[in-house]
Order: sequence, then C-alpha cells, then structure tokens
Amino acid sequence: MTKLKYTPEIRERAVQLLIESKKDYPSNWAAVSAIAPKIGCTPETLHVWYQKHLDQQNPIKVQQISDQEKMKQMEREIKELKRANEILRKAAAFFIQAELDRPHKCWVYTAFIIDVFSRAIVGWKVSTRMNTDMVLDALEQALHDRGMPKNVIHHSDRGVQYLSIRYTNRLEAANLRASVGTTGDSYDNALAETVNGLYKTEVIEYLKADWQGLADVQLATLNWVDWFNKKRVHSALGYVLPFEFEEIYYDKINPLGQLA
Repeated sequence: MTKLKYTPEIRERAVQLLIESKKDYPSNWAAVSAIAPKIGCTPETLHVWYQKHLDQQNPIKVQQISDQEKMKQMEREIKELKRANEILRKAAAFFIQAELDRPHKCWVYTAFIIDVFSRAIVGWKVSTRMNTDMVLDALEQALHDRGMPKNVIHHSDRGVQYLSIRYTNRLEAANLRASVGTTGDSYDNALAETVNGLYKTEVIEYLKADWQGLADVQLATLNWVDWFNKKRVHSALGYVLPFEFEEIYYDKINPLGQLA
C-alpha cells in the first residue's frame, strides 16, 4: 500500500492536540499512544513529529544587563503599569459585569467532512474563525484519510467558504466534483444536519460548563469523532459501526482481503 504523506498542517494539528492533552496522561508516550490512532497515524510517527517540533523551538536568549539598567527598566515598567491601571480602572465599569457572567465566552466553529457511504467522519477542524482555511484543513484531512480518492462528489451548502476560489480550486486539483445544496433547505444535506445536531447536543451543550477555551473544544471533538466512528452504531448501516461497515464491504468485494 502507498504510504500517506501528511501535510504540514495535519502534522501541526496532531502535535498541538498532543501538547494540549499531555496533562491528562501519566507520560508522554501514553499521550502519544492515545492520540495517534485518533489522528490516523502510528504512535511512532506522532512521536517523530513531536520531537521535530521540540527541536525547532529556539531557546529564548536572555540579555544580561547591569543592576543600574535593571533599576531603570523597573522604574519605567512601574510608571507604565500605573498609567495602564488608571486607564483600566476608568474602563472597568463597562466590562466587569460581562466578565463575571461569561469569563471564557468565545465563538468557535467546527467543520466536518463525512463519507456518505459509511457515515464516517473523515475530516474535521475546530477554529475561532469560520473561513476558507478552516474548511480546507478539514478537506485535507479527509483526502488523506480516504487515500486521495478520485471522481468523488463533494456536497456542501452554499457557505462562502465552500464557494471560495481557493476551496473550489482544491476540489478540482483533487479530482472531486463539487455539488452545492439549495439555500435554506436542511433536507438537501440531511446527513450533515444530523451529524451537526448530534455534535451540538452531545459535545457542545453537554460539556459547555467545562469549556475554558478552544483547546478544550478541540480535544472533546477529537474524542467524540473517534467514538462516533469506532463505537457508535448507525441504523442506516444496519446497526453496525462505520468502520465495521467498510470492512464488511471490502471483504465482500475482495474475498482474499486484497485491496485494489
């Protein structure tokens, strides 16, 4: 089988997810072993990416300064802090109530790429910005997960991200045929609407009291997608898992287990 070549964006996402989840595991290798299958790579591969990331981090060089220079620097900082505190004190009345009500409030957006045949989520991205880069990252993950398929129909709504020149050019370069749904018709893309509804209910709403920031949503989404694909049965598939459904199909068309 052809070895998949992961894009820099996918490697970076995998490393960031590893860094953000390390605190939940007893060791680095335990975190690597848990995260790698959910990304779609081996633990050894993820470990190599992580080590390269560490090697690329340049140590911060601290410039040595005299005691006199340190005192002058501290005096300047104190003056700046006093001015800043005065400005903040005057403005605090406008913001304090909002901070008390929702101290960690922010908008996050999630894009999913779903394989209609098996109902598997094959690409996803969580971001604080709903732009073309976000949906492109999800698409790249899906292309690598499916082994760069050809002559596949890509269906989406009429969001500006999916109609952008960069996105449509990427679809064309990957030999994917673009299909765009009808504006305001949820039945036109019923599968996506169903997955989005489950995600909002089972992840966003269910865990919203625990959110501290984007990293929490990313990790929760990673775990939910892994569970959705590998542990959740689907009535449309005859109550089997998406990955099991694919295995059954390929076993039928390749009795000897030899993939084309």
